[in-house]
Amino acid sequence: PPSTQLILGINKYSHDTTLCAADAQTSEVLFAISKERMTRSKHDGGNSASLVETCLDVLDLDLDNVVKVVMNNHHHRILPLVERDIDHMEWEEGLSINGGIEEGYSDEYNVLESIDNKMELSHHLAHAYSVCAQAPFDTGMVVVMD
Repeated sequence: PPSTQLILGINKYSHDTTLCAADAQTSEVLFAISKERMTRSKHDGGNSASLVETCLDVLDLDLDNVVKVVMNNHHHRILPLVERDIDHMEWEEGLSINGGIEEGYSDEYNVLESIDNKMELSHHLAHAYSVCAQAPFDTGMVVVMD
């Protein structure tokens, strides 16, 4: 429905850029995609503009429906980068991610500037949380080796 509120989980700027959209009220996963499925380039990384746009198109929603964004990156902090000018990111060129020439970094669908509720989560902590949510145990230990 048009009143659906979304939480977006995004891995961006490093290998395997991905997006998962969940209903903010029920936690039901409504959409998930890996960038490599769209570009047909294994482990494709970089910005997430095309993923956000595709997600909202498929769900027939818009950015006004997004109430929270949780993001992570394997190499560096994200929020300090998206809060300033990101048209050209030196680290991308240095790491040769997408050849350092991909467009869309300043696109609203990548920066998500209109969304106030954003948080950053450690890449490795994200691995641990994803295991804990699926585990059928009351107690346990998670070891992340990435």
